[in-house]
Amino acid sequence: MNTTVASPRKDKTTNRKRDILNAALALFDAEGASGVTIEGLVRAAGASVGSIYHHFGNRDGVMAALYEAGLDDYRLGLLRAVEEQPSARGKVEALVRFHLMWAEKNPAWARYLLQARRAPEVQGADGSIRQTTDAFGRRVFALFQPHIKADEIRRSHKDLYLPMVVGAAHEFTRRFLTGRTEAGPKDVADELAAATWRAVAVEPTPKERSARRKK
Repeated sequence: MNTTVASPRKDKTTNRKRDILNAALALFDAEGASGVTIEGLVRAAGASVGSIYHHFGNRDGVMAALYEAGLDDYRLGLLRAVEEQPSARGKVEALVRFHLMWAEKNPAWARYLLQARRAPEVQGADGSIRQTTDAFGRRVFALFQPHIKADEIRRSHKDLYLPMVVGAAHEFTRRFLTGRTEAGPKDVADELAAATWRAVAVEPTPKERSARRKK
């Protein structure tokens, strides 16, 4: 089980903050939100109370920072995976596959993002999470926009593309992370990716279908 916040270690301050976040993630995965206490973080991270307050302000600051770190890792990886694909279908299927496989590779983090997204300590984090979420949605839409203009992906409201493409994968990962399915992400990745593409692709006209059959 991966309960490590994966990030480059640059200096002593970065190391200490990363150790505290790693400890918070491990405590959350083992005991739930109630298990993440200042005392528990001191024991698990080997950090002083002063260090935790210095870097994060309080326990809620740790939880909010952990949420942001998880989102950053997920979003950066997803954008890279999608940007590498030149075709509309490639982009859509890459997004679905990345969502599924990130959850399988990082189950502790994925469970935390799933459970903590409406937590008061996360929602009260100075509005920055909402701002980054909106910016992320715009970046994903920008990647799809050329294919929408080329009538490869169906036209819809810009705020619908991310839910349409990731919705089914998100529902499956929720079931996977809560133990409600015997299948794993690898078992369903091909089928979900193909189904998602069919849901958003512009269907060829009868004339185009006929031309394709003749080739």
